[in-house]
Amino acid sequence: GSDQYGLVFKAPDYDTGFGYYFGVTCDGKFTLNRWDSSGNAVLIPQTPENSILQGPGQTNRLGVMVSGEKITLYINGRQVKDVQDKALPNGYYGVFLGGYSGNLTIQLDEISYWVQP
Repeated sequence: GSDQYGLVFKAPDYDTGFGYYFGVTCDGKFTLNRWDSSGNAVLIPQTPENSILQGPGQTNRLGVMVSGEKITLYINGRQVKDVQDKALPNGYYGVFLGGYSGNLTIQLDEISYWVQP
């Protein structure tokens, strides 16, 4: 239930682990955290979301739109939340997983980005 996977974005480098972490859990919750030199900041605590497909063998599509300080989160095509934060101005993106059960497997089919005009 608490196994988590998702997107990391605005990571300033590959070494520190700093960045924003948008994740979903296998039991249908999402969260947004920022990890920087000050430590971990919970921007959105674990929040239940009906659009998350729960359990094994499910496919969930995550999206993030960043415009200035505004971060908008999407799950399976549905906007679920937006927040304002400017602590990390730009950087790399990728995926992360946090397996606690010892039995987590994720598969990434595609990752893309677009530059806003």
